[in-house]
Amino acid sequence: MAYLAEVRRLGYAMDDVEHEPDVKCVAVPIMDHTGAATCSVSVSGPQARIDRFMVERNPAERLLEVACDASTRLGYSGSLPPGRSDTASGEPLSGRR
Repeated sequence: MAYLAEVRRLGYAMDDVEHEPDVKCVAVPIMDHTGAATCSVSVSGPQARIDRFMVERNPAERLLEVACDASTRLGYSGSLPPGRSDTASGEPLSGRR
C-alpha cells in the first residue's frame, strides 16, 4: 500500500528490474474526462541506460507532460498527478502546453 501511495504522489510507476533481468520501465496514467485512468504510456530500456537519475529527471517528467497533454485532449481538467505542480512555476502540470 505504501508503494501505491508513492506512485499516486509522484504520478508515475517504475519497474526497477522486478520482472525482467536488466530491464527498467516507467509508466504514467492517461486520464479521461471523468478522472479515470483509461490507459497509460510507458518507456522501457536496459538498466544501464535508465538509471534512477534519468528516471526521476528525464523520462518520468517527459512522460508526465505527454500524459497531461493526452488527458487534456480527453477532457480531463485536473493536474497530473493530482495536486502536483511544476516546481519551477508552481503551475499545475495540466496548465502547461
